[in-house]
Amino acid sequence: MAAAARFASVALLGLAIAAGAVSPAHAGSRGDVPPPDVQRAFDEEAIPFIEATASGEGGSPSVFEDITGIANITEVHMFSADYVNGRPTDTPYLPSGEWIATIMADFVAIGTVRVWTPTGGDPQMAGFDGDGELGGKLPDAAGIDYIEDPRIGASYAASGDTIGPFDERAAAELPEPMSLDDFQAILFARVGQGGATADAGPGAGLLIGAFTLALGVGVAVVVSARVRARRAATGSSPAGSGTAPPVSR
Repeated sequence: MAAAARFASVALLGLAIAAGAVSPAHAGSRGDVPPPDVQRAFDEEAIPFIEATASGEGGSPSVFEDITGIANITEVHMFSADYVNGRPTDTPYLPSGEWIATIMADFVAIGTVRVWTPTGGDPQMAGFDGDGELGGKLPDAAGIDYIEDPRIGASYAASGDTIGPFDERAAAELPEPMSLDDFQAILFARVGQGGATADAGPGAGLLIGAFTLALGVGVAVVVSARVRARRAATGSSPAGSGTAPPVSR
């Protein structure tokens, strides 16, 4: 049911965008096209970084040795401190300085990889994981603003004045799309002043990256078995054959 709610949410937001019923995003420009330096980091650094890191422990085989592409580069947003703390604001969420993309192996999403853009500095690889479910959902982020709340590990989809769930954890709190004004009261009750924390702040996703890096490597054997099973069933060619999708948005 939660997954159904997420897909319904994204569909409703898409219809609203197509009908012109929503206003431009609060956070400014939507991250449909990453800056050239971010694109370059995903193009040139992501796969070597993942493979080198994943094979760093004892040299055991890893699903991340089978990577054939990086896709669906998406900007990560975070809720602003004013929004979390129940104060009137025109910017309920802001770019976090982080970007996330799907790790692909023979057209199968096997995880996600992140790039962090420090102020005044060059983009840096920020970690990766074996969350193929989230990686497979990132194409749904096209045309909306993708928001993460690392306090509960939830992801949301926002457009104009509307917000909806992007994953099952968000759907547990927000079963269907509602206005950002209405959702502010829900968020404030959970983590606002007097709650666990006031603001995760830009780069908070780095904590997720650090934690899920170990998780991603740990589940590599299971995911690898699934990828290889799919290859056996479809007859798809191995990594490096030139049949995989290129790094793209």
